[in-house]
Amino acid sequence: MKDLLELIDWNSGATVVSFGCGAGWWEVQLMHQKPAQHLHLIDPNPAVLNEYDVQETLVYFEKVFNKPLATSIEFRLESAEKTSLPDQEADVIFLFNSFHEFEPREKAVQEMYRICKPGGQIFIEEEIASMPHQVHAECGNVLFFEQELIDLMGKYGFQFQAKTKKDEKASYFRFEK
Repeated sequence: MKDLLELIDWNSGATVVSFGCGAGWWEVQLMHQKPAQHLHLIDPNPAVLNEYDVQETLVYFEKVFNKPLATSIEFRLESAEKTSLPDQEADVIFLFNSFHEFEPREKAVQEMYRICKPGGQIFIEEEIASMPHQVHAECGNVLFFEQELIDLMGKYGFQFQAKTKKDEKASYFRFEK
């Protein structure tokens, strides 16, 4: 988690959006360590993003950090390719091990561009392919090569800023609008 906080930054008045977030496990943990004003959790699957599971996540991290979350949370059952968020809403957008699941990926990047403020940051944690047509073990979707991910984001106006290796399979990428 320390690596994440060193790679991307936001202030306490920021609006943070997370695509493909499930019950917001990573996001809520981050907001406890570095609060933002608003957190929008977006996932199309009600089996993973629902009131019960988000509440369970909140309760767990309130116990871990021994304090309530200062960030307001809203969740939306929507796809990353088309959200109901207003233009230029997000200071920071997270994608934790989810970008390979978006279809079509180009539409998701266009949507990120639409909702991201000028100077806003995109943070992507993603398993990277080591051979052509490599698939994610859990979902079976094709993974990106590192340069493919960087080129796709660049094609739609995001500038690559930094990369940090997470482990032997995944990396953290930071882009800016």
